[in-house]
Amino acid sequence: MIIFNFYAIAVGLIIAIIVGPIYWLMPDDFANGAVGQIILLAIGSFVAGLCELGGLKGRLFFLPMWILGVLGTLGYTFMEFSWKGIGILAGVLVAIIGLIFLLVYLSEKKDWKNAYANFAELKKMKNTQEKAFWEQVEKAKFFPSMMNYDHRMCEHNFEVLAYLKFIGLEWEEIEALIPVFQDASVAGNKIDINSELTDAFEARLSEELEKFETEE
Repeated sequence: MIIFNFYAIAVGLIIAIIVGPIYWLMPDDFANGAVGQIILLAIGSFVAGLCELGGLKGRLFFLPMWILGVLGTLGYTFMEFSWKGIGILAGVLVAIIGLIFLLVYLSEKKDWKNAYANFAELKKMKNTQEKAFWEQVEKAKFFPSMMNYDHRMCEHNFEVLAYLKFIGLEWEEIEALIPVFQDASVAGNKIDINSELTDAFEARLSEELEKFETEE
C-alpha cells in the first residue's frame, strides 16, 4: 500500500521551512497553547493548499495533504474549544478552502489548456534516462482533481499513455489505465475514472523523478 508519495516529502519540508520560523517567533506560552497550535495548523494547511496549486500534489493515504490539514485543524479545535471554537474556525476555513478550490480550479483549466502543447513536446523526447523527459510526462498527462473528466481529456490521456507504451515503458500502471481512458473517451455523458489507478500512476511517476533528486 502506498502511504505517501514523493511530493508529500517536498510539501512537508516546505511547511516546516515556513511554519518553523513562525513558531520560533511566537512567545513560548502562545506558540505551545491551543490558539497558537491552531494558527500553526491552519498556516500549514494553507501552505499545503498552495503547494497543491503549484503542482506539488502531496498525498497521504491517497488524500491531499491540505485536506488532511484542514481536518486535523478542525479536530484539534473541537478538542480544545468544543463547538464554539469550531464555529468560528469553520467560517475562516470555509473562506480559505473556497479560495484554494478556486485557485486549484483555475490552475487546472490552465494546465488543460496547455496539455496538447505539452504532449507535442513530449513526443519529441524518447530518452527515459533524462529528468526532462519525466518532467514533460508530468506536464503532458492530465488527471484533474477539481474539473470533471470529459471525452477530450480521456482521449488525450489515452494518447499520452499509448505513447509511453510505444517507446517501451512496460508499467502495469500504464497497462491498467490505457483501456480505462480508451473506453471512457467514447462513453456516455457520465465519466468515472478510478482514482486509485491514476494515483498509482502518479506515485510511479514520482518515484522516477525522485531518482534524479537523489542523484543530484
